[in-house]
Amino acid sequence: MDAGPPRLELAQLPTPLHPAARLSAELGVEVWFKRDDLTGLGLGGNKLRPLEYLLADAVGQGCDCLVTGAGPQSNWTMLAALTAIRLGLEPHVVCYGDPAPEWGNLLLHRRLGTMLSWTGDPDRPSVDAGMDEVGARLRGAGRRPYVVPRGGATAVGALGYTRATVELDRQLEAVGLRPETLWLAAGSGGTMAGLILGSARLPTSYTVQGVTVSRPDVAMQVDELARGAAALLGDTDLLGGTDLPGGTDTLGGAGDLPPADVLGGWIGAG
Repeated sequence: MDAGPPRLELAQLPTPLHPAARLSAELGVEVWFKRDDLTGLGLGGNKLRPLEYLLADAVGQGCDCLVTGAGPQSNWTMLAALTAIRLGLEPHVVCYGDPAPEWGNLLLHRRLGTMLSWTGDPDRPSVDAGMDEVGARLRGAGRRPYVVPRGGATAVGALGYTRATVELDRQLEAVGLRPETLWLAAGSGGTMAGLILGSARLPTSYTVQGVTVSRPDVAMQVDELARGAAALLGDTDLLGGTDLPGGTDTLGGAGDLPPADVLGGWIGAG
């Protein structure tokens, strides 16, 4: 990818591109998986790619702590806390709901020394106000927090998957594939936004199709993030003023696949 905002090397890249022979036979469609569950740090996962840019931005701004949030078993917050600690930033994580038993990622947070707080509200969006409150409290105490939305969904974070598109393009070329569609889960929208921008910059043979897993308005979020990431790279005119060349379905909407499609699946929510 062309020169752009700074990036730290956190993930073990490239991740493998694997054929799913039995699934392909069952569906009657050739399916491949891009294994971003194997990014190498902690329990792995797709969020390491945006964190490479987000934490570079935090370090560049001279921040001394990171604030983010999600549910108590969020893989995003675990990877954010783990990578922040490696760089000397104190992690603060806001969880929706009330304090929960310490198991899974919540137990790992406790072992890491993550500063945890709870909103007392079971709704996911309550995390957003909670992060603002923690950030304001830290600033009032003379700290320099870097506040990151749920899922790392910012224009800076989306660059992780803009860059990943180049990696995937090289792998597809090496095995002689020209897929028509790349499917992924669309949660906070950052992964999909980066892939759409990357696809437009190359361009690729495929369109990017997200399956909504949490936010009903994720298409608007994806649009905003992709255009923001394009601006960071100086590509403000690349995506034009119309709808982006991708789409989203509700959960389960990926069931009706054209039999001639060749799919490149991406493991991990976006």
